[in-house]
Amino acid sequence: MCIRDRGEGAGWRRAALPGDDCGPYRIVLGQTGWAYMTQNRCGQAGLEFIPWPPPAAPYELVDATAAGAQAMAVDAQGRIHLAYATTGAYPRIPIRYARRDLDGRWTIQTITDGPFSGGGALGVGLALDGDGRPFVVISAFGALTVATPGAAGAPWPLDRRLGASSLDEGDPEIAVDSRGRLHVLYNGADDEALVYARRDAAGWQKTSLGPARTYHSLALDPFGNPAVAYRDDLTGDARLTYVPAEVREVFAPIIRR
Repeated sequence: MCIRDRGEGAGWRRAALPGDDCGPYRIVLGQTGWAYMTQNRCGQAGLEFIPWPPPAAPYELVDATAAGAQAMAVDAQGRIHLAYATTGAYPRIPIRYARRDLDGRWTIQTITDGPFSGGGALGVGLALDGDGRPFVVISAFGALTVATPGAAGAPWPLDRRLGASSLDEGDPEIAVDSRGRLHVLYNGADDEALVYARRDAAGWQKTSLGPARTYHSLALDPFGNPAVAYRDDLTGDARLTYVPAEVREVFAPIIRR
């Protein structure tokens, strides 16, 4: 684990975490600049939470049944949010959401446990809106689901209107803009094309971005316009595509010394 700490010179601070076969890993930075990391427990099921600087092992265990796909985010208050898959008997594989409050307590909910069908991969993506409300995208064995939290204690509403995804999707991407619109990036099922979709009041609007199956990433500018980076599997080239911002007003204050 390596962190570049702006407050301690120009170099990198490194910490060796014991064990191997512990991935996948996720890392986020909070508003205060502190880093937080998760990893699958080495050589066995279970999801661990590791703050920076890392304490002595064993690390904080979030869920002993977690296995495989995971996603992580931190909100403006410093609360940690996770989405992840767990062990289960196919076709029932629970997908869960966990939140770590400022007092260190974890709240865990099951988003869905399927049933899932078909072969292929299982991946998750997680994003927060400005109020820290989580949104989760699940690509499970060729089917795509977007989940949002319901009322306290109620099941998560599931939106399956995006339909099919690639059987070897990996991790789909999700983002939320300032107007509350959802943006999703995933590999479609038809020709393995990379698909960008946006959900607004009219429903989902989809755009095919061309052939791509691996190494894709989604980001939004302050106006909610998407930028997508991906590897074109036909040519091997890295590509970047984006929607230019339509700036109607620019606030440019005069700064006096």
